[in-house]
Amino acid sequence: MRRVIVVGSFFPLMLNLIGLRLSEAATVADLRGQARQAQGQARSLKSGSTENKIRATEVLGPIVLGLVGASDLSQAAQNQRATVREVYELLNTPLEDIYEGAFGHINAMQKSIMDQDGDLEALYETRAWKDAQTVASQSLYFLNWLRFIGSFVSDGQKRKELLQKASDGFSEFTGGKQWTPLKRESLFGRALCEKELRQFDWAVRDLELLLEDASLPSDMDRKVRSTLADAKARRSSKGADPEDEQAPPPPPSPDDMAKAYVQKAQSLFDQSQKETGEKREKTRLEARAYIEEVKKKGETWKERAEAVEKAELTAEEVAAIEEEKNPFLPWTEAMEHLRKSEYVAAVPLLKEVLASNDPRAAARRREARYYLGVGLFQQKEYREAIAQLDAFFGNDGAPPRYGPDAAYLRFKASEALYSRSATDETTKLYLGATKELLRRYPTHKSAFEAYFRLGEYEQSHGNYLVAADYYQKVTGDIPFRVRADYATLQSYFSLVDALEEKKPIDISENDLWKRIAPSVQSFWKSSAALDQNPTQAQQVPLREYRGRVTFLNTIFLAKNMDANAGAIITLLQDFEKKYPEQEKAFESVARTRLIALQKTGRFAELEKNVEAVFARSPPAQQQELFKGLPQVLASDVKRLEKQDDKESLLAAKRTLARLYADRLTRGDAFAPEESPDQFKYNLAQLYLDVKDYDKASQLYLELRKGGAYSLASLAGLARIAEVKNELPQATTYWEELLKGSQVGDPLWFHGTHGIAQIQAKQGSQDQACKTISAAFVMVKRVADPGLKKKIQDLSLQTCKK
Repeated sequence: MRRVIVVGSFFPLMLNLIGLRLSEAATVADLRGQARQAQGQARSLKSGSTENKIRATEVLGPIVLGLVGASDLSQAAQNQRATVREVYELLNTPLEDIYEGAFGHINAMQKSIMDQDGDLEALYETRAWKDAQTVASQSLYFLNWLRFIGSFVSDGQKRKELLQKASDGFSEFTGGKQWTPLKRESLFGRALCEKELRQFDWAVRDLELLLEDASLPSDMDRKVRSTLADAKARRSSKGADPEDEQAPPPPPSPDDMAKAYVQKAQSLFDQSQKETGEKREKTRLEARAYIEEVKKKGETWKERAEAVEKAELTAEEVAAIEEEKNPFLPWTEAMEHLRKSEYVAAVPLLKEVLASNDPRAAARRREARYYLGVGLFQQKEYREAIAQLDAFFGNDGAPPRYGPDAAYLRFKASEALYSRSATDETTKLYLGATKELLRRYPTHKSAFEAYFRLGEYEQSHGNYLVAADYYQKVTGDIPFRVRADYATLQSYFSLVDALEEKKPIDISENDLWKRIAPSVQSFWKSSAALDQNPTQAQQVPLREYRGRVTFLNTIFLAKNMDANAGAIITLLQDFEKKYPEQEKAFESVARTRLIALQKTGRFAELEKNVEAVFARSPPAQQQELFKGLPQVLASDVKRLEKQDDKESLLAAKRTLARLYADRLTRGDAFAPEESPDQFKYNLAQLYLDVKDYDKASQLYLELRKGGAYSLASLAGLARIAEVKNELPQATTYWEELLKGSQVGDPLWFHGTHGIAQIQAKQGSQDQACKTISAAFVMVKRVADPGLKKKIQDLSLQTCKK
């Protein structure tokens, strides 16, 4: 039955683990201890739930990738084949078990459904199927690389089988049109296998396909081109015997290996004499590892190894070896309690180790200080924990095994003290421990957290540019990257606020805005990545962040409103519904949206948003939001009247009428240069144009009582009467207007046309012709082109001969 791999569900995990190979490479000897420990952890997890199997894979996977990138892998495959094989087997056994178990379950589910003539498509949607696929996919990816490494220390048919299995496994991840890191890694892995299998044409094909990827990272591009050159060279020299080319070089004899190990160990011991601290201890541990290998080569070599040990090992190292053979009981008991997280019970035992004069206790003294620091930290005895960790580091640095964890623990303990009480003393301690972690271990797995905390501290003290620089160094953890992007924008906009308040800042305004643009994009990118992992997304108030950044993004875009108005409208769509917790920003958002809608000529949407402001905002806030809008809308109306966009014109007029009416309702005083009657007349005209005849009539009747617009209001009343088919009333209004105006005045022309039009409607064509002719003979004096055309058209219509 064909095995189908679904990679989507674990793709984010693969990206994180692939990235591990970019960090500082370990040696094969370093990885052996890690592999032993990981095997033990995986053994207790691999037979449990899906979550446990995934955890087991996550424990084993990084070590597999560490082996792939080991700094001495090539040399170790020749000179330390046993060590490489041991690491391979330690990792291979649990991964194979997890993989085979998952696919056994998959095949059983398929067979059961097929035996029942059931719906396989429905099976593929079940949680059980998807869980099994996830486990199988994760374990297979790591098995592919492990099998490739295993071929280095295998011979003949076994070597071929491992390479072919790895090649087939890599193929499971090379499908799809989109280039992803997982696809690139797998295609490259398959090409490596094909090259070793002497399938040179296939290898060249895969490598050339990789080079077609325009986004191929530069470091991988170099590896691909180098491998391609080698594959082509070997393809062109196929005259060599395939079996000879494929076979690994003959292994050295046991004596040759033992001699080489002794020489290597002695060289490392000599080298360590010139070193100090962490580097020295690491070198000596490697030398001791070679000595242990020599002891396995027979009695003669064991004696020589012990002689080297006697000459080179310090008293502390001898005591450590003795303690491993005959453990100090309080230490053993303390370790047992620590494994069970029983810190209260472990602490006094660790103190006993430190107080004892027993040589075996002395061998564990430094480790005891570290673990005592752990125990005290867990009991929230932070000062005491820091004291033990300081003693652990001492004057000679820290051993590689515990140093990174100890530095991190010291950082967290000082952070806890600072959080409790931010005094000068705790602040100094906190900043010192944080910076010391980064100084000692710049590639620490939690360096991102230390950088973030430093940025957080500087931001809280108003050092915004320094804070932003720290935030830029937060990498390797998506939730913290999102936090850092958000905090970076907070810092930059704090500087924007300072500029608006005319306060000095250490950056030019132009350079500040240049920093803000990529920072906004970085936030959207990192927050989108966080969406791919719902569990991690719960660690961050993502909706709150997005709401705030949307608002800040709007401020940035509004710097060039004319160019960005459309983008602002899109950005602010449904802002109030999406981000209810951003209530303080609602007023500014509403104002910006109104301006953007007006700028883009979206008058129907503008009308809706104006009504929404009236419905939601108190009167005082309304005035602030609408400030300047009536003036620009009045200009828009004049412009639209010259264009053929009736819908936009009507929406603009309705909105302007709403704003004018609101001003009258509020009773705002008019400036000396403003005419209240003209304002009312303009509003009445707007009501007339949008067919709100009742409101228009009320204003016209008020204006009719007297003033500069009393006659003009009669024209409006007459038109409304005509619309309502109240022609006698309309005639009365027109006649009253004519009596009050002089022949040749604009209002006289309006009145004459109005009377003639009513006469035409009533069938009195001759009378209509006579009336309109009085205006027609003077039509050149009409300034309004619309009115002029109406007079000319009516004359042609009624005065036909």
